[in-house]
Amino acid sequence: MSVIVKNEQDGKHYAYVKGADSSVFPMCTATSKDIVDRSEKHVEDMAMKGLRTLCYGMKEFDLAGRDPMDVEVSEIEKDLSLLAATGVEDLLQENVKDCIEDFRAAGISVWMLTGDKGLTAKEIGVSCGLIPAESSAQADPTAAASSGNVIFDFEETLIDPTIIFEKLNKFVEESK
Repeated sequence: MSVIVKNEQDGKHYAYVKGADSSVFPMCTATSKDIVDRSEKHVEDMAMKGLRTLCYGMKEFDLAGRDPMDVEVSEIEKDLSLLAATGVEDLLQENVKDCIEDFRAAGISVWMLTGDKGLTAKEIGVSCGLIPAESSAQADPTAAASSGNVIFDFEETLIDPTIIFEKLNKFVEESK
């Protein structure tokens, strides 16, 4: 998500961008590679703790007399300076783990679909009891049918919805 703001004191415009590390870090070409690399490591550490991560970048932006709504996103979301990388604990609601156990006991399938970073998703899945703590990043779908656990490759970033759809269809077919 991007926004352009105007500093009323000096009349300058600034573009601020927030989003996933995989989107924002490549946009931060105005920041040294060393700082971006260290920030990526911090984001990975936060994700491994189950924290929801976001990154922020900004740059001074010349509108050149244009309406901000007429500016192309690709013009805004490049050559940014990295501002921050954050990790926020998004606590589960009460009794989530018990609810999931009750669903499973009743034969109801439980699926987790998230836009979170893979490591964050895995840690959340473990904390709510959806994924066994000792599980690896992958599981055999036939074994999943008996345990109720389905674990995709959490290291893989799936951006293309077609690939996600294909993987889900393949899993459903293999689970029959």
